[in-house]
Amino acid sequence: MIRAFGLALGDILEPRVRGIVALVAMISGLVYVVIGALLWWAWTGVDVGSWMGADFGLGWLGAPAEWLVDGIVWLLEALIGVLGILLFIAVLWLGFVVVAQNVAGLFLDKVVDAVEALHYPALPAPSQSFRQAIAAGFNLTAMVIGVNLLALPFYIALSFLPPLNIVMFYLVNGYLFGREYFEAVVYRREVGQAAVARWRAARWRWIVAGAAIAFLMTLPVLNFVGPIVGVAFFAHLVHGPGKAPAST
Repeated sequence: MIRAFGLALGDILEPRVRGIVALVAMISGLVYVVIGALLWWAWTGVDVGSWMGADFGLGWLGAPAEWLVDGIVWLLEALIGVLGILLFIAVLWLGFVVVAQNVAGLFLDKVVDAVEALHYPALPAPSQSFRQAIAAGFNLTAMVIGVNLLALPFYIALSFLPPLNIVMFYLVNGYLFGREYFEAVVYRREVGQAAVARWRAARWRWIVAGAAIAFLMTLPVLNFVGPIVGVAFFAHLVHGPGKAPAST
């Protein structure tokens, strides 16, 4: 598995893959900046005084109410500002995973093409269509978002037990990334019971590999290339030396 990961990292420097990396990084960065600017514009447009009311029900105090209201508004704006910055950073950090995965999903099949042509030229031509490959890429994004939203209450509940919430995060996303990247490679030539048997024969191998990619996707800057390294990694696991068996 370590050898396969090392090969995947090396593949991003290959000319065919390097161009895809640059394109994905450029598009993802542009979308990311636009989304960030829109979020910041929306947040800075919040008027706490208007939102909470003109005098917070303190009008009965008369003249002293004005400075008291100003003080309350200032404190609320400061608190919301700090919380807003933290939320802004968190949303952008998590959002980038979604943006990068969506953009990379358009090119994952091309990455596997390049890896297979470079390392495994004797393989038969894939039977999966480009449309099916694109659909698989977006399916991964939908699964990651949906399952993590469902798991969010458990992440929050386990936040008081840091090791457990981290373990749960990587188990959940290890399964998701492992299953979807496995399918992105294997379904190019195998479908039905053959593919299911191959997954079951080494499911923990795929889940551990998926957890490694989930970890990579949470690292700033490296998450630019996370999906591309991930699918190249799985191409080597599926086709390379020491590959998992194709059946039980």
